[in-house]
Amino acid sequence: MTKNNFLTPESRMARETQRWFDRKFRIAYKRQQIFNEEGASKELVDKVQSIVSMMPEKFQEVLELRFFRGFTNAQTMEQLDYPESSYYRLKNNALVEFAELTKGTELLKVESDETLTIKRAIKFFNNDLERIESVAGTRMGRSTEFDSVKHHSNVNTAEEMATQRLDANNTLDYVQKMIGKLAEQEQGMINMRFMEGATSKEISTNLNCTEDEVHQIMDRALLTFAEITNEKLRLVVEK
Repeated sequence: MTKNNFLTPESRMARETQRWFDRKFRIAYKRQQIFNEEGASKELVDKVQSIVSMMPEKFQEVLELRFFRGFTNAQTMEQLDYPESSYYRLKNNALVEFAELTKGTELLKVESDETLTIKRAIKFFNNDLERIESVAGTRMGRSTEFDSVKHHSNVNTAEEMATQRLDANNTLDYVQKMIGKLAEQEQGMINMRFMEGATSKEISTNLNCTEDEVHQIMDRALLTFAEITNEKLRLVVEK
C-alpha cells in the first residue's frame, strides 16, 4: 500500500488541486503575462481570480502568493509570518475550498499529457540543446571555438554551414528569451540543473527550499517552458 492511500479525502483533494495550480494554472497565468492572450488562458485566469475573490481573505492571500506570484512554501510562510503547521493547514484548507467551489465544472481537468511533456522537455535540455549548441558554436552565451563545432556529413558547403549556424544561434536566443519569461525560481532551477549540472540537493540548498519543492517547481518550469515554446519547439504532448 502506497503512502498516498493513507491520505484523507480532504488531503488528497488538496494535493490534486495544488498539482493543478502548479501546472495548468501557472502555465495559463504565464501565457497571459507573456503573450497577453485574450483566449483560453485569459478565460481560465479570470475564472480562477473570480472564484478566489469569493474565498476568505486568508485563503486569498495564501493562494495569491503561492500560485499567482509563484512563491515557494518557505517564502509564503515568511511573507505571511505563519508557523509551518499553521501555514500548511491554511494552504490545504484554501485548496479544498477552491476545489469545492469548482465542483460540477471541468475547471480542474488537465488535458495535456504532463508526464510525457515533462520527459520531452528534459530530453530537449539534455540532448537537443547540446546539438543546437554544437552547430551554433556557443553554449547559451559562452563562446566556443568554431573549429570544435561538429557538422553533419550532409552539410557540403560553407553557405549551408553558415545558414545552419545562424538558425542554431537564433534558436539559442529564443530559448534564452523564453527561459527569461519564467518565474525567477523556475529560471534558476532550469539554469542550475541543465546548464550547470546541479543535483536536486544542490538546488534545494541554493534556493532554500526542500527537494520535494525542487521537483514540484522543476516540473512546473518544464511544463510552462514547453507550453510557451510549443509553437516553435513542439514539446507539448496532447492526450
